[in-house]
Amino acid sequence: MATLAQGARKEDSARIIKAVRRTMPSILGDLVVGKYDEWDGFLEAVRDVDMEVLKRKVSEWEGENKRVDDLIAAKLKALDIRGGGGGAQSSGGSGSRGGGGGQQRSGGGGGGGGGRGPRTAEMVVTADVRAAVKAGMDALRHQPDTAEGRAAYARQVKEWESKHGADAWVSEKTPYPLRPGTASPGSGECFGCGMLGHRRQECPVPREKQLWRPEVAWRTICAKVLRDTVDVRWMGSASDYGVGSEDAGKEDGSPN
Repeated sequence: MATLAQGARKEDSARIIKAVRRTMPSILGDLVVGKYDEWDGFLEAVRDVDMEVLKRKVSEWEGENKRVDDLIAAKLKALDIRGGGGGAQSSGGSGSRGGGGGQQRSGGGGGGGGGRGPRTAEMVVTADVRAAVKAGMDALRHQPDTAEGRAAYARQVKEWESKHGADAWVSEKTPYPLRPGTASPGSGECFGCGMLGHRRQECPVPREKQLWRPEVAWRTICAKVLRDTVDVRWMGSASDYGVGSEDAGKEDGSPN
């Protein structure tokens, strides 16, 4: 940052400082208090950040990520979703697995679990469950990755949270909106970004921009129900807009 400051014109300082703050890790940015129009004050504030506090916050963040990953892994294992690739693969034996992204409310999430270890309380796919899942998929339109589609997606998520609660558990009876432009559930999609062509552990999308936990849960349910019945795909483009419940109706990009 010091090099950037030396090369910047004074009249551009405030604008560049704002841009730098937007790209700073949120943990560090939260500790740099105040508004700065000059580089000297901003750099001093960064240097004054208590390293012990910063280390503690990083440790807490890593711990929370691990906790979320473990929860997602347990959910996927309970639904008996095995690891799979993307591409033209059918929904049979599909779904991604891997380390999983910590889907906090501010960012993305991702699939976890994987492997074919001991089964836990596996969801039993009955005719009623299959009918409920298909009805849920029909009820929530999968939006295209356009400005209108993203706006509609934001409304869908806001309505879902108003109806069920922001932290509600996703089931076959509470279908969750799908990120615009992603692959259809049960198509062998990556549980990190929702696109085809790679496994979850190979997902190129940054963790903070991956799918939210509720969408991952809904996709695992759909994959479980649909993998023996149909191979459906949504042909759309991937979008790099950030996602998070606060983004969908609380910002940009995360989710009739």
